[in-house]
Amino acid sequence: MILNDFNLEYLSNIMNLFKQKRKKLDDMLNITNSQTNAIVTEETDLMEQLISEKQSCINSVDMLNEKLKTLINDLKINLGINSLDQLIDCDTPEIQELRELVSDISCVLEKIEALEKQNSEMMRKLLDKKRQQIKDIAQGKKALTAYSKNYLKSSHYFNKNK
Repeated sequence: MILNDFNLEYLSNIMNLFKQKRKKLDDMLNITNSQTNAIVTEETDLMEQLISEKQSCINSVDMLNEKLKTLINDLKINLGINSLDQLIDCDTPEIQELRELVSDISCVLEKIEALEKQNSEMMRKLLDKKRQQIKDIAQGKKALTAYSKNYLKSSHYFNKNK
């Protein structure tokens, strides 16, 4: 399969979008690492900020994915292929770079997924811990209320006998 200048331009645009996506995914990986630290130190304000930053990255990646989908579909139509996998036999520097970019993106996504699972488990444990603390506080309040009522009744009794 021969890539003409027109298709090479499409490929160049696709690679630029993949590079932007890789950058956003690297940002997401860094944010996910920061979330791990925020969970460990129980910094809830920082956790909220990081969630917001991560959502912004996710939105950017979604937009890039839409652009990529359009360009890839156009390239497939121009080349008369059904899948980019059909370009495997095409051993041009551009195709090699595209393969490397896709491979790098897959690796970053795997790292993000692994960290997300770890963070999710850590958050579950943190929430369980906080729930237990809330239960302990509620039980302490009940005990204090019961003690206070008994104390007030007995205190009132002594005041009448004066």
